[in-house]
Amino acid sequence: LVGAADRERPLFLYYAAQTPHAHFVDGAPQRHVAAARRMGFDGGDARSDVAALVAALDEQVGAVAGAFGARKRPLVFWFLGDNGPEAGTGASAFPFRGMKRTVFEGGIWTPSFIYAPGIVAPGETNAVTRIVDVGPTLLGLVGATVRGLDGRDVRSDWEQPSSTEDLV
Repeated sequence: LVGAADRERPLFLYYAAQTPHAHFVDGAPQRHVAAARRMGFDGGDARSDVAALVAALDEQVGAVAGAFGARKRPLVFWFLGDNGPEAGTGASAFPFRGMKRTVFEGGIWTPSFIYAPGIVAPGETNAVTRIVDVGPTLLGLVGATVRGLDGRDVRSDWEQPSSTEDLV
């Protein structure tokens, strides 16, 4: 899909990976099971299954990023998790308590990172970003503004993180 797109026009791709969700836990290909073993997971338990599925996700994300890299165009790659780990799968939200479908931090806080060479400076922030902030932020990155959207453009938080009180 990415390779077939017009290289002269901007391309937006929303890729929702289903790996590593609980209903796929016993289905990781052997190359990913082997990758999990190289990471120190000996196999046969839930955490090893999750590690194998994370290896599969890593391969998928690498393929998507590689396809965009071949376009030689500006790239904004925003990776987001969804609602914490599934209980009973061996995944962990440490240091938080709670899991998916709970209101504890472990069910709400998820990792997110942005890779956008030449667009977003490398760095780290603990700024709170909600899923409804993605649209306004991406629009801001391309210089567009749309009124009436939920959420806000959080680019300024990447340089000077806001407190969570700003969202209450």
